[in-house]
Amino acid sequence: MRDAAADTAMPPESGPWEGSGRALARVFTALGGQVVLDAHAENSVRLVDPSGLHLWTHRVAVEGIPNLAHEVGHLLFANRLDDDHGLDYSAIPYDPETAEGRRVLAEELVCCALSCSVLARLWIERGAQLDSKELNAAVDAWFAEQIEIQPVFYQAEIDLGSFRQSIDTFLGSEADYLVRKCDYLYAKLAEWMGRIGVLLERDIQVRYEVHELWLRYSMVDDVRMVKIP
Repeated sequence: MRDAAADTAMPPESGPWEGSGRALARVFTALGGQVVLDAHAENSVRLVDPSGLHLWTHRVAVEGIPNLAHEVGHLLFANRLDDDHGLDYSAIPYDPETAEGRRVLAEELVCCALSCSVLARLWIERGAQLDSKELNAAVDAWFAEQIEIQPVFYQAEIDLGSFRQSIDTFLGSEADYLVRKCDYLYAKLAEWMGRIGVLLERDIQVRYEVHELWLRYSMVDDVRMVKIP
């Protein structure tokens, strides 16, 4: 699933293949994926034309490092390198009331949280403090962008307001499930980074939970709805 453009979220003067970016790219390259940074990318993982000779089996085209983190999250949940992680586009819109829809939504939200953690790390790499206004604003804006493109995967008729309500309900009923999903993803990421000689704690110094980010997102939305006399 797709993230929104990363350029507005990235800290100034951040290099794409330093620190977290390099470590995340190596997870894909270890499995045969060529990572390409392109401002106009669709944030996709696609099989390379098998009729020719190629060094890579798949092309991973992303707009920025937070997008790459999101794709890595889906890669680790799928546990294989596959076209768009094996997403069944014919099943769209997914129904969160079903077991499959519940899984897809939970993994999407956890991948959003992971990409926020990586974005925070990018800001820290450029000298920002973890609780700085600039870092928090960038993370909140990035989470909002990711959330607000999601209704297309879950609704036949797009309605952001009702989608937000469905997420509220989902988070209220699936709190433990989301924490387990997040624990699993970070454990898998730590395992893979260990394989390529990188310590997770060095490259991701903050772990955001879905509930925390959603609460921050909802509070901003609530403030916007307050009418000033």
